[in-house]
Amino acid sequence: MYRVRLSTLSIALTILALPAVASAEQEDDPAEEEVADQELPAATETVTTTARAPMPKFAADRSVDVVDEEDIVERQAHNLSEAIQEESGVYRQSTNRGADTVYMRGLIGPENMILVDGVRFNQATFRTGPNQYLATLDPWAISRVEAVRGPGSVLYGSGAMGGVLQLFPRPLPDEDGWSGRALGAYASADHTLGAAFDAGARQGDFATNLGFSFRNHQSLRTGTRGNDSLFMSAEQDGQMLGSEYRQVFWRASAGAELSDDLDLRIHYMGGQIDDARRTDQLGRGQMRSADNRDDMAWARLTYRNLAFVDELTVLAAYHHTDELTRRYECEFADDAGRPTPEQLNSCASLRTRALTTRRDLRDTVHTAGAGVSAVSYLAIPLRLSYGAEFYRDHVGSTRQDGVGPDFDMVSADRGNFADGSRYATMGGYVHGEYSLWYSGDHEVLLNGGARVEHFRAFAPQVTEELGDVDFQNTGLVGALGASYLLGANLNLYLNWNQGFRAPNLQEATVLGDTGNFFEVPNPDLGPEQNDTFELGLRLDLSSIGQLSTSLFTSLIRDRITRGDAEFDGQSEIDGKPVQQRINADLAYFYGAEAGFRSANHFGFELFANLAWIDGAVQSDQEDPNFEAGPLHGLLAGDVNWTNPRRLPPLQFLAGLTYRPDPAWSATFFVEGAGPQTKLASGDLNDLRICERDIGILYDAGQCPGTPGWATLNLRGTYRIDDLLHLNLAVTNLTDQRYQHHGSGVFGAGLQGMATLVMRR
Repeated sequence: MYRVRLSTLSIALTILALPAVASAEQEDDPAEEEVADQELPAATETVTTTARAPMPKFAADRSVDVVDEEDIVERQAHNLSEAIQEESGVYRQSTNRGADTVYMRGLIGPENMILVDGVRFNQATFRTGPNQYLATLDPWAISRVEAVRGPGSVLYGSGAMGGVLQLFPRPLPDEDGWSGRALGAYASADHTLGAAFDAGARQGDFATNLGFSFRNHQSLRTGTRGNDSLFMSAEQDGQMLGSEYRQVFWRASAGAELSDDLDLRIHYMGGQIDDARRTDQLGRGQMRSADNRDDMAWARLTYRNLAFVDELTVLAAYHHTDELTRRYECEFADDAGRPTPEQLNSCASLRTRALTTRRDLRDTVHTAGAGVSAVSYLAIPLRLSYGAEFYRDHVGSTRQDGVGPDFDMVSADRGNFADGSRYATMGGYVHGEYSLWYSGDHEVLLNGGARVEHFRAFAPQVTEELGDVDFQNTGLVGALGASYLLGANLNLYLNWNQGFRAPNLQEATVLGDTGNFFEVPNPDLGPEQNDTFELGLRLDLSSIGQLSTSLFTSLIRDRITRGDAEFDGQSEIDGKPVQQRINADLAYFYGAEAGFRSANHFGFELFANLAWIDGAVQSDQEDPNFEAGPLHGLLAGDVNWTNPRRLPPLQFLAGLTYRPDPAWSATFFVEGAGPQTKLASGDLNDLRICERDIGILYDAGQCPGTPGWATLNLRGTYRIDDLLHLNLAVTNLTDQRYQHHGSGVFGAGLQGMATLVMRR
């Protein structure tokens, strides 16, 4: 089994290193520090998300990428979606500034699981589709991100259908004394100014950390060259109106080594995003402004070497979110019936004289969670991961309405949700890996697992007709896989993983305007489930480089999507179609992902990745805009189909790094995406994709979709020992005007960025 093989490798490396150690005792070797600073081989990099147990990334039977603290700083990411967008198969989308999210295997929002150090971050109010919640976590507080593509419901429960993002906080100091970090950052496209401060101390078996960071973003300057077909009412003279916002984050952690086999860790992370405005409906005189507060605390008690249990973890967590969204209506009136640039600017700036109505929606969620997980290594040889978890959300929701110019706010009967709604999930899982055959460098591993999860939701007096809504369901999911390992050079794996997602409160009980639609509740909405089959290959050849590639097919049953509905006898309210969440019969996605990084030759390293995906959703009526993909005939039956909403286009990245020694490096890379013309009916009604003129959509069959784009970029790093790191970048060198598909803002134009990190 890989655990034994890694131990053998460690012993061999130790024996080989003895002569060097003896030589070092006689004379210091200046090359020794350089060797210590080099990155570990890929075969020794460890991940935990793929099996809820530490294992070499190379031996994992899942598509997984790792982004560490150095990557986050070097990429000069403003948020976590920017930090991971360079990984294969992770597609970024920005409805508005301060609200980035990612797609994984064609799925988005609550269909992907976000974990913070093993704690579920998703809540029952997470909006389906693009949402801003990942942006409420500070990338500067994170030491590592593990992105697992494909379902993870066996290990992590409801919601892990497209993939799992697990974020790990910065570690506690491991040496006595105090340590610190100061970070300053600037980006010219929006004149971002940011800073972070962390201080930690250890005394014997006790350690602590404190940290604080902030970023202030001004108006975003967009590119000016190419893609003239792109139009957005919120762009004027190369600037995105209403794109400024602020971020503030704080954190604390403490730990104690209670004995050789027992330790306690306590963490707290808090953050606030202020005045993040959504401008994609500006052409219709509609604006939003959101303030998001997030507080998350958890304690982890870990026991080791308990009889047949190698590691036992007991977890308790509390998560609180407070979201205040203000919705505004602006009055546009001129002789031509079109808003002037001044009127658009006034509306985006939320100037009182431009506003006619205002609606304040406030949602607060209190989540309590607990869990126990264990890992056992048995002599068979078999590794088992098993445990149980429980999470419960309690939702408070209010609404106030006001009319200009005085805006005397009056409370309404209900907000987005029925006040006092509750949502609970509980489940247990077991997952194992068995070494079926081992001979020399050859090994065949089998793995599999299962999970049972029960959820229950209650919402009081959703509407007068529905009254209380109380629904529950139980899901059972499984996973099977096999891997063939040839030493640390080849890993060929095949797996089947199921995903399960229960409908959340946002889908089943929300009432009102959710952006492009007026949504009404559906208490009969059921869970969705997918079966994903994946064939993957990893190669690690020291003289050539590292290659990872995968092919996947995902079949989704009871896909949660939208369907036409009525409210108070109307099919359209305030110009927006009335819709209701429904379970479609079937949907599918399939695609390919690949990533490559060459070995270092004369200081040069090549790297590249590529991801492509296609899919379809079953429809109750024929869709004239449906485009069948190359495998449609193989996966689809003789029924009507429609294109998926916001299907990610082909994405690519390729570059060259010059790293002559660990002290400095320079990288040139191209990043981009292909055009996306495969549009769903919802895309055709979405101003983020099909706005032809101010607040006006393209005529039927005329929307060109999102054009492809590519940016040329430079970045470099310079390190003075471990004390001072300088990161510089110039992105979008040709000042391209571009847009991530489905986004409500354009990408940044030509910009310079700098981040300085000082450590002690």
